[in-house]
Amino acid sequence: MKNILLILYAFSLLMLSSCTDEGLLEKADTGDLTKEIVYSNITLADKALNALYARVRNVHKTGINDYGAFSAGAYLDMATVYGQPHMNWSSAIAFNNGSWDANNCWFNRGINIVDGRIWPVNYAAIRNAWQFIENIDNVPYDQEYGYGETEKNQKKGEALFLMAWYYHELVSFYGGVPLIKSSLTTTDEELNKPRNTYDECVDYILELCDQAHGLLPDDWPNNQLGRVTKGACLALKSRVLLYAASPLFNNSNRPDDSPFRGKYDQNKWRLAAEAAADVIRLGKYGLWEDISTLFIQSTNKEVIFQRMNELGKAMENQDNPPRVGNNGGNVGRNQVTYNMFKLYKHIDGGVAYDQDKSPSFDLQDPFKNLDPRFYRDIIYNGSNTKRVKGVQLWEPGEDGTKGASVTTNNCSFLIVQKFTDVDVDKTKPAAVHHNMIYIRYAEILLNYAEAMNEAFGPEVDGLGVGLTALDAVNLIRRRTTYPTGTYAIYYQNYTGGMPDMPTGLSKEEFRKEIRQERKVELCFERHLFFDLRRWKESPESQRNCQWLVPSRNNDKSFTYKIVDKPRAFETSWYLMPIDEKQVIINEYDQNPGWFRSSETDNN
Repeated sequence: MKNILLILYAFSLLMLSSCTDEGLLEKADTGDLTKEIVYSNITLADKALNALYARVRNVHKTGINDYGAFSAGAYLDMATVYGQPHMNWSSAIAFNNGSWDANNCWFNRGINIVDGRIWPVNYAAIRNAWQFIENIDNVPYDQEYGYGETEKNQKKGEALFLMAWYYHELVSFYGGVPLIKSSLTTTDEELNKPRNTYDECVDYILELCDQAHGLLPDDWPNNQLGRVTKGACLALKSRVLLYAASPLFNNSNRPDDSPFRGKYDQNKWRLAAEAAADVIRLGKYGLWEDISTLFIQSTNKEVIFQRMNELGKAMENQDNPPRVGNNGGNVGRNQVTYNMFKLYKHIDGGVAYDQDKSPSFDLQDPFKNLDPRFYRDIIYNGSNTKRVKGVQLWEPGEDGTKGASVTTNNCSFLIVQKFTDVDVDKTKPAAVHHNMIYIRYAEILLNYAEAMNEAFGPEVDGLGVGLTALDAVNLIRRRTTYPTGTYAIYYQNYTGGMPDMPTGLSKEEFRKEIRQERKVELCFERHLFFDLRRWKESPESQRNCQWLVPSRNNDKSFTYKIVDKPRAFETSWYLMPIDEKQVIINEYDQNPGWFRSSETDNN
């Protein structure tokens, strides 16, 4: 018998500690309470809503990983050629070397962490969202609490947006998934639904965003930052439509709508551009001027949707290496490959060159005159932090020594520090905001630039926004300057910043540049993993992984070499496989290139 959610249902019972078949609520927030009790007053109902927010995946908080995916605090983008997880037992290592399949992989079953299963986790959250929407009308108004008709509708809007977000997660990993449009019990006939097509899923996500938009406020008070707004609804539509227009899901060689991709339509690029333009036209978001404080400033005009975390210094302890962080060997968890390093342009005479085309870039002195974002994003051999001036990151060389700050496992000698506050002294108490930013205005500008280029070319304002694709990228470039004041020392006291992108580029030339700009601006923010797939970047480019390795000479100078670190990647990996048990039970057509799929490849 087909059964789309029997496994999910049992999983939900375990995860959410319900005491009835219909009361799947977060135990941490509501205890062992029935839905009748939870929705009898607004205080408990709000805890159920907060539990929905808690199900939005958080990659930055200690002990909570991206779907438990990598078991060691690694970011999702570590499962690309641009990142390297530190811990030997990180699931990202198994992913990158190909020692996994549809039956044994972090995104279906998790490794060590039950919360690692994308499919049941998101469907359980969707079910919780439906329960909230179906029951919030039962909550009596409470004047003292400030809960009336307006507030009720706002809360419905929040739940609708979060449901759209959960579906966006599923579709990004798997393509078309079954659309469930009510909370379900094990007796519901809707349990037998097959996978919907990709376009049907996109249309439904957009519908949920539109419904939420009609109910949500433009803004929330500062004590409620993190709650979704009208702007967040428009921004999610921008991302969803950009993905839908991209080569993986908008393939002229396979033009029919299916669970694997949508119906081919070149006009999807224009729709994606219009969705990003809707956010731009609001005029309420902008780029945060100081790149050095972008990720540690909670009230920030660039942020459109974020998860609020408590103040602390967990990021400094986890992401920084020993003697820079404060956690012994369990730090420096997220590292950077040469593939990522070489994306940062070299600035020479006011011109930004690809490193291999720069007249003055020197691989034996590689960390000079780079894109300012490099100094914010990466700890390198010789970089400065508050605690350590001249970080030591090198392998044993002629003199037999190694850098004292080297992490013990899988060290690529370049370490992510993008989300940390380099001015925090790790030996003392600190209070730093490390809110997880899911959507920010820079992404919207990059969405707009990519879609506008594909629809109209790089220098045509085809929508009358007053902004071309080139203009949008240059806004980000002009913001990318070396900071002054306290943080200047960490940026080698350079002045100036990134120049504008050159004019006169063809659509194909601009496509290359915008993809490189997007990789740099949004690196390790959970975009790389999906961007590489939706662009259908070649398997060869995803297998050719390299490290930039320093060793010290007898005279204490350094020699830098590029070392090959091959990865595994197949075209079947453009979409993740649905768990084999789900495929068998529900008679699904598995994703292309995997066993039990009707399509042998995803080209």
